[in-house]
Amino acid sequence: MASSTQTYDFTYDHTLILSGLIVAEEIEISGRARFAFTPGRPATGPSYSSGGEPAEDPEIEIDEIELAGHPASEPNGKLVYATLAPSDPLYSKIEAWLLDKKFADLCEAVTDPREDYADYFNDMRRDDALLAAK
Repeated sequence: MASSTQTYDFTYDHTLILSGLIVAEEIEISGRARFAFTPGRPATGPSYSSGGEPAEDPEIEIDEIELAGHPASEPNGKLVYATLAPSDPLYSKIEAWLLDKKFADLCEAVTDPREDYADYFNDMRRDDALLAAK
């Protein structure tokens, strides 16, 4: 399946720790993530020519995370973004948070009217949980 590049604006709550001491709790970090989205597809039933195909989950791969600068410090009060290096520990924290806690929101950010990927993903998770409970 073809993937598309999308952008998602976020606000991440972060606790700042320096030398083992909590300096500030719940700092709001604003930014945007660019990600590649590959849509999933529902399972197909058996037919005359095929035994059916299993469902495929939508996939998201974070390509870039940018953090927003403070608009008061920028010329013309315009928000400026700086790219966060993938080697930065904050990058991996934000990436994990986006993929774990914001996956459905990332799917909803995709501008593709063919299918509501977030609903599909949530329904699939619910079905898997119900099957596992039996």
